Amino acid sequence: MGYFNTFLKNNSIDRKNIQLWKYALSDNQFNELLRVLRDSFGNGWIDPRDAILYYAEWWRRNYNGGKPSKEMVFASIGGRIQNKLDANHFYKLAKRGAEILGIEWIVKQNTLYFRTLLLQGGLPIKHISENENSYKKFLLAVLDEQPESIEDFIFLPEITKLLPSSSRNDVIYENCFEIVKAILNDDTKYDILFSSNDKIEKISEELKIKKKTLKRRDRISKPKNYWIFHTGKNKISLRLGLADKYSPEALTQILGFEAAERNYQFYLNDELICIFRKMLSGNYKTDWHNQFHQEWNNEVQIPSAYVIVNEEKHDVRDFIQYIPDLNKPTLWAPFADNEWRMVKSTGISSENGLLLFPKNWTSELEPQMVYMYEKELYYLEFEGEVQVTRRGNFEVRYYKSNVSSFDWTIISHKPDWILQSNMPVVRKKPDVLVYNENGELVRNGYKIYARYHAPNQEWVLLSEIETFLIGCIDLKIEKDGVIAYDKCYNIGNLDIRVDSLNVKSASLYLTNNRFIFSIVESKILSIEEVNGSLKLSIDERTFVIPSGIKSSLKTKAGNSKSLFFELESPFKNIALLSKDGRILPDNATLAFKSLYGIRILMPKGSEGYIKMQNIQRNDVTISKEIKIVPHPLISFRDELLRLYYLADSMDYLNKVKIELICGNTIKTYYVSGFTHFLDVEKQSEGMVSVENSTDEWEVYAVPLNCTPEKISLLPLSRHDKCYKTPDCDTTSQFIVISSKDSEKQLMPRFVNTDDNCTGLTKEERIMHYFRDFQASKFDGDGWQTVLTYFNICKEQDIPFSTFDQLRAISRDSDVAAKAFFFFGINQSDPDEYIQKVVPEMEKDLGFCFHWIKRNDWKKAIHKIIEYITNNYSSPDTQDPHLPISEILGKYFQNNNLDFIFGFISEQDIRVNSISNRDLFNLRQHLGERVLNELPDYKPNVVEYYGIPSHEHKVISLLIKAPIAVAESILELSNVTPIWGGDEFRERIRRNIQYAQYLAPSFYNNVIQYVLSNNQAL
Repeated sequence: MGYFNTFLKNNSIDRKNIQLWKYALSDNQFNELLRVLRDSFGNGWIDPRDAILYYAEWWRRNYNGGKPSKEMVFASIGGRIQNKLDANHFYKLAKRGAEILGIEWIVKQNTLYFRTLLLQGGLPIKHISENENSYKKFLLAVLDEQPESIEDFIFLPEITKLLPSSSRNDVIYENCFEIVKAILNDDTKYDILFSSNDKIEKISEELKIKKKTLKRRDRISKPKNYWIFHTGKNKISLRLGLADKYSPEALTQILGFEAAERNYQFYLNDELICIFRKMLSGNYKTDWHNQFHQEWNNEVQIPSAYVIVNEEKHDVRDFIQYIPDLNKPTLWAPFADNEWRMVKSTGISSENGLLLFPKNWTSELEPQMVYMYEKELYYLEFEGEVQVTRRGNFEVRYYKSNVSSFDWTIISHKPDWILQSNMPVVRKKPDVLVYNENGELVRNGYKIYARYHAPNQEWVLLSEIETFLIGCIDLKIEKDGVIAYDKCYNIGNLDIRVDSLNVKSASLYLTNNRFIFSIVESKILSIEEVNGSLKLSIDERTFVIPSGIKSSLKTKAGNSKSLFFELESPFKNIALLSKDGRILPDNATLAFKSLYGIRILMPKGSEGYIKMQNIQRNDVTISKEIKIVPHPLISFRDELLRLYYLADSMDYLNKVKIELICGNTIKTYYVSGFTHFLDVEKQSEGMVSVENSTDEWEVYAVPLNCTPEKISLLPLSRHDKCYKTPDCDTTSQFIVISSKDSEKQLMPRFVNTDDNCTGLTKEERIMHYFRDFQASKFDGDGWQTVLTYFNICKEQDIPFSTFDQLRAISRDSDVAAKAFFFFGINQSDPDEYIQKVVPEMEKDLGFCFHWIKRNDWKKAIHKIIEYITNNYSSPDTQDPHLPISEILGKYFQNNNLDFIFGFISEQDIRVNSISNRDLFNLRQHLGERVLNELPDYKPNVVEYYGIPSHEHKVISLLIKAPIAVAESILELSNVTPIWGGDEFRERIRRNIQYAQYLAPSFYNNVIQYVLSNNQAL
């Protein structure tokens, strides 16, 4: 038996937002945890929750400088465990423990598992206590900076140098950022931590005093993206410096155009990185979507960035402005232990720096040799100034530390036919923006020179150049005694026109060409010159279509540097392409987990479109014109999920059919909910296996038919190719799921280890739960159980329909209203609940909360306030009416249905009638193709309230759906309500949701109109 069960007896853990530092162990308790860990593996088992608890406590009480590592944590345990286990195995156990507890991972461009484990310990009490003065100065300086992300201060050496050198690492920075953020926001959540130590409490008091004197700082949101050189690993990686939140003005600066829409899908080299999602406050939240592989692969082109919004593509210019060039010296500033950040300048403000250079440059100092990217390179650390000399022509360059640094951007004028290039592309004299070391735009105090990139050229002030030559241009920037160099490529009026002939050939025509234009041939690509054009051909037998064509430009004089770039792929086809450009075979099946990197290929300007249907519910169709080529398939994830949920998400036959249609050509593919399925043939023996997989899986069992305190993720242990279900004395029935932190995912599956244990049918179970929810109170087992399952679904990214208890809440307006509030008050982030969780639950379960009857809302508000008052109130507790009304108001606001909130609150509604013109406009907007795809099943309505429906039978669903919703709110539809009923009634509900999706503004207007006509009811 592990220690964690003892820990639970002493503590009542808040599952809304688990933070283990709130339950810090005493010295005696910590020693007991140590004893259990040291000896437990000798007994054959370690509770994963003990491992995560030890990580947290190690950070709080043991860490004392240096870059923390798995090895440091594991070595500190000592005992017999050292001979039975290794650091990586113990780390995996801690990760599993975090999953079992439902701890939310810190997510940036990657999921930061190790950092999350440590920061569950809160503050490194020992380390801060022994370096009190350093931490106080550092935290005060960070507070003064008013950061929105750690990137706002970790690249400022005047701040980071205040810490002991051994403390300058990402984990400490993240820890301190969270403290400062809490102080700035007057958040008291860390007060319990501050009060745990006299020295830390003193620091916190000084921070709170300082905060009162601060004036709001408007920050310039220049992207803070950096290349990091890892000297210990001999590799270079890209770090994206996107903040967790942005104001509309700040996001506008990032994107380069006004940010006003609800969502922006952000892509880097066609990979979805994140979505900027507009919150109810008006600010944008960064939702990370992909584990971006940041290691540099020695590519010579600068990564391209763009966003998709309203099915339109917009380039994000200059998001990443440079790439490492290993053919010349590059300067790097200190970042963390054995990690250095690349800077474009020849000077840095930190006290020391690192210079990386190729073997054709030399230095009087003794460098270290490193071999990476198939090159022999050298680097040396220095303070003050260092010079290097190029062999042969004896060119000398100087690099300085401890000086005022600066940055700059060359404004790109890259044409659409260039995807990526090895330097900024311009069409005239370049525009250069210069920034100081704080990222603030500088208007004067510097000089910019330019020269043609060729031997014996003289530097000339950029402002004095009238005629700008084509080709590669060197730039020199001088500011405060520091000289920096860069280059750009002027392509003048060059243009390239593409004629796509078919899937295997295309022709390129160059106009205003004064260059030598070259294309790199390959195994699949051949080039032929035909009548002044270039004919490109690919070998279609390879089933590969390149995402771009590697090309180059060189001036005809031949003595200047070439522009290497990737030309947009010109080949014509209709297909889905994999990440590496392979054509996926017809009828191939994908999974939602594998959509990342898949692209839709269609001829440009062909009016092709994608048609999506559930194979079990093909009466509902979503079709979209493909305007962007190639088009990331992941951009249609919400539509695909909406269709997938039309059928049972727990049915392995449930799939969404995708048709790519262009003219008479149709290509068909399928999307499944999951990558793998569970084999339960040996479930009565307590064994299950994963079909068609030899990989090792992290598999968990969720107990059913037990009390809520017994419900948690129970790990399954592996035995040969099978997994053993846990021995559980309270139940023999489980739902088995896999860890969400993987590119593969199991479909949740019911497992019964006792053949003699039979029960109700699925429909009987749902009705049983529904009646229990109607009759019981929130503190009863029924509601506490459904809350636990709800949280597991949310945390593990599995369908809410996995559990029959959650399916039951959609049976009735009264139960749905109570569930909305009960789930809502138990979430740590109300905005996340309203804007992400609730819409996902509505799609999955096939109903919407805004259909709830007005009187059921009122009754539910009364019941939830009663529950809050009885369970949470104290003299210091706020009026519970406020958060309840806020949750409900935010829900309606998020759906642009504020008038329903007003109607529930007895406010007067005034609205214009729905006219013939409105209906004709709707039909014209949707178009003939969409109208022909509308499903037949429609809700019954009491009347049409003067809406001229008889002339518009083709859009009967779109008219009847919002009327039925309004009648539900008004309780006018008791004969044929939209709630409850059989499978037919569920299909009606799904079609009402489809009507809202197709025409949300019209849907809202009709509801508002019908409510306004029935206010007296």
